[in-house]
Amino acid sequence: MKSYFNVAVLSVVSLISSHIATAFEIEYPKIRFTPYDELTADQQASASGLGYTEKTWNTPGSYDLEWNTWWYQMNTDYYDLDNNFAEYAEELGFPDQDGENDQWDCWSTHYNYEWKDIVKYKLDEALGVLGWNEELWTNDEVPESNDKSYMELSNAEKTAAGVLCYTKSLWDGDELSSFALDSPKVILVGKEDISRTCNWASKDLGRCKKTMKNHCCNTCGTCDEFKCVNTEGKFLWKKKKKEKLYENCGFLRGKSNKKLVKICEKKGMKETCPENCDPACKVVSV
Repeated sequence: MKSYFNVAVLSVVSLISSHIATAFEIEYPKIRFTPYDELTADQQASASGLGYTEKTWNTPGSYDLEWNTWWYQMNTDYYDLDNNFAEYAEELGFPDQDGENDQWDCWSTHYNYEWKDIVKYKLDEALGVLGWNEELWTNDEVPESNDKSYMELSNAEKTAAGVLCYTKSLWDGDELSSFALDSPKVILVGKEDISRTCNWASKDLGRCKKTMKNHCCNTCGTCDEFKCVNTEGKFLWKKKKKEKLYENCGFLRGKSNKKLVKICEKKGMKETCPENCDPACKVVSV
C-alpha cells in the first residue's frame, strides 16, 4: 500500500456520494490502467499535460498528483497546469461531474480525505479493518497492514482494500504491463448454478475460490496466474427473449478465423476467453 501525500488533504471538502461502494461498483478507469505505449497520441499528450512521464504513468501511485482529490485538483493549481486539469483528465477517462469524480477519488487517491470526511462517508469501517485510526491517519503513521504484500493480507483486509479501490496490482505497486481486467460476464457458480458477477466476489474476497478466482482475476488478485487462462465455468453468452444461453469457452473450438474474430469482438470475450480472444495471450501460449 502506498504512503499518502498529505498536501491533498489540506482543507479539502469531500465530494463522494453517500453510498460507499466496493471498488468495482465504481467504474474501473480502463484508460488510466492502460500501459503508456498503448495510449493514443491524444491520451499521451494529456498524460504529459498532467505531468506524467512514461515511467510514472506505468507505475500508478508513484506521482504525487494522483494522491490529490478531485476537489483539490479543481480548486487549486498546485501543479501549474494552467487550470487545464479537467481537460486533460477527461481525455484520460475522468470527466468532471459537477465538481466531483468518484472514479478519481477512489481509484487514484484511494480516498485521501481528511479524517472527518472519512467518518462522514463511512470509510473508517474499511480503514479500521486495515488497522487505521484517526491518530495514525492524521500523524503520517501507518498500521502493520501497510507493510504487508497483498497475498499476506487476510480475506477481510483484502475486501476492505477493495472498498478503497485497491486491487492486488495497485496494492503491490505492480507495473501496468501486468494488469488485467475481470470478465464482465455473469457466470454460474456452485452445484446449484447460481448466477454471479465479479462484483459479488468483491464484497467478500473469501469468495475467490475455484471458478471466481479465474473469472475475476483483477478482483481476486490472481492475474499472475489467470491473466491468460480461459474462464472454466459457464458464462452468460446471450439472451433470446426470456431464455438465457450459457456457454463455456470450449464452444470456440473449431470456429473459422473469421467467425472467431467476430465472436471475440463482443463485449467481455477478451477477458472471459483470453486464450482464444486476447492477441497478447495467444502470443504467450505459443
